[in-house]
Amino acid sequence: MLVLIAIPLLEIALLIKIGQVIGFWATVLLVVGTAGLGSWLLHSQGVGTLRRVMAAMDEGKPPVAPVIDGFLLMVAGLLLVMPGIITDVLGLILLIPFVRKLVVRFGLSRLMVVTVGGRSWT
Repeated sequence: MLVLIAIPLLEIALLIKIGQVIGFWATVLLVVGTAGLGSWLLHSQGVGTLRRVMAAMDEGKPPVAPVIDGFLLMVAGLLLVMPGIITDVLGLILLIPFVRKLVVRFGLSRLMVVTVGGRSWT
């Protein structure tokens, strides 16, 4: 609950500080520009992800990797659409393929649980 209150307050404080340094209109242009980038990314990567999922299915492979990669790209796009510098930086970081692979590897390692003889192993 505290995070839901703290992040918007941090975003506002950071936007005010950046506005003081680079100016009001430059800050507005920065926020609108990253929102435009996020919107374009959501559209283009959604279509690309669908193509990769269909290609994996045509090859008889499970489309897990393209689906997760597409999901992370969607999250990156949504973070870029949200106004604020912190969310924009997180969105830009998620655009880096290496970072997405690390996030997928970490997430899958946390999700994969093997049960042997009634005992769970991760």
